[in-house]
Amino acid sequence: MAGKWDNGGAPLLYNGHVETGMRSLVILDACSPLAFTLDELRLLEHFVVFGEDIGAPAGNLHVPLPNRANAHSFRGPMVQKGLDLLAGIGRAIRSSGPQGVVYSAPEGGESLLNYVTAEYLLKMHEVASWMRDRMKIEGKAAFLASLSSRLVDLTAPLSGPPEDPQEQYRLLDATYEADLVRMEGLLDASWAMSVFRSMHMEDLDVAELPSAPDGKWFDSVSAKARAEMRSILSNRAGLAPLLG
Repeated sequence: MAGKWDNGGAPLLYNGHVETGMRSLVILDACSPLAFTLDELRLLEHFVVFGEDIGAPAGNLHVPLPNRANAHSFRGPMVQKGLDLLAGIGRAIRSSGPQGVVYSAPEGGESLLNYVTAEYLLKMHEVASWMRDRMKIEGKAAFLASLSSRLVDLTAPLSGPPEDPQEQYRLLDATYEADLVRMEGLLDASWAMSVFRSMHMEDLDVAELPSAPDGKWFDSVSAKARAEMRSILSNRAGLAPLLG
């Protein structure tokens, strides 16, 4: 199934349906049975990959560029697409609460950790679990308010790359390294989501089938992620002679 799940005929990898959906799934899984609004998940989804910014022991999963906090302002539609995917495969429950529409993990569902092994996802789960523990101590509202305040502190004017060429090369190399780990996580996530979809389909009547991509779509995501990994490895090899 293509259409809403594709970007001009090809699924997105970076911040596409699978990646944003998996970040939300990790949060919902680690924080179950808590429910969150889209705006709350958008905030948590930002910091789950920049854990060092809030003192989480697992550190940052993405390269901490100076402008990283600015992306939060336009991530709402991306997070919503990921949640739509999760709902379609039975891994996010939409319900109405005092704050409006909220999302939570399905009650009694198996833990995500039973299906993934990628370092990217396991470390992300560590950060999400740490955030859950902080919410237990501080209270959900107080913790989320502290994240909002921290985001304001991190917001910086747009800036260009470092002036020193060697610093530019080192930053690019670090980005390649982080993106490789990220693609490994995407491969694991795509496989897990395909499994979740199959399990969910078995529990439904044909008339109840939700809007969700089919197994071939997940296979196409995996194939594109493998191609991206080959490209990153090639680019990194070409960069190596330039590193001092």
